[in-house]
Amino acid sequence: MAMENAVVVWRGRTRTVEFSYQDFNGDKTRRQVDITAVLYDPIDDKTYLEGFCHLRNDTRHFKTFNITTMLKVGSKRYEIWEWFDECLGIAPPWHRKAHYSNIANTGVMPERLSEDSGKVEKVVQNPPSMMQRLDEYNKKQAQKVEELKAKHAQIKATKEYSPAEKIALKLVKPLWITVVALLALVALADMVSA
Repeated sequence: MAMENAVVVWRGRTRTVEFSYQDFNGDKTRRQVDITAVLYDPIDDKTYLEGFCHLRNDTRHFKTFNITTMLKVGSKRYEIWEWFDECLGIAPPWHRKAHYSNIANTGVMPERLSEDSGKVEKVVQNPPSMMQRLDEYNKKQAQKVEELKAKHAQIKATKEYSPAEKIALKLVKPLWITVVALLALVALADMVSA
């Protein structure tokens, strides 16, 4: 696997993550992996998960593009970008639409683990609806950021100080000026006496 340009964008330890993975020969296997790092290769525009694979009993690297199902963590399932955001706390632009647009272009259908039977099955939806969900997720994240900015600006604009804070603010400025003036006088006296 050519990863000489890959940089670590997250390092840590996760709960066991389960997913179906398609190797370069097209063979699919179900993997359980304890993720220890997320790597990104900016030259090839590829993202990799690094971790201990229970199937191979060794540390392995997985291209996120070759993960063909949602990620299962405990009883919850995540799209890859949701897992990055919710479980790892990273939401960089490198794992967004450009990475998944290949699914729509190639027509590769993702699979999911059926909640009832535990068997791998084809997803009924078509790839563009996956892209629509990704767009909706990105819009929600942008909306959250805008709401937080607006809330912060509102709090900053309407901040009312308590009486004690008002007194402290009135006292601090003259006190600070006095301290600076005294230090300047001491320095001047040292220079004159020297």
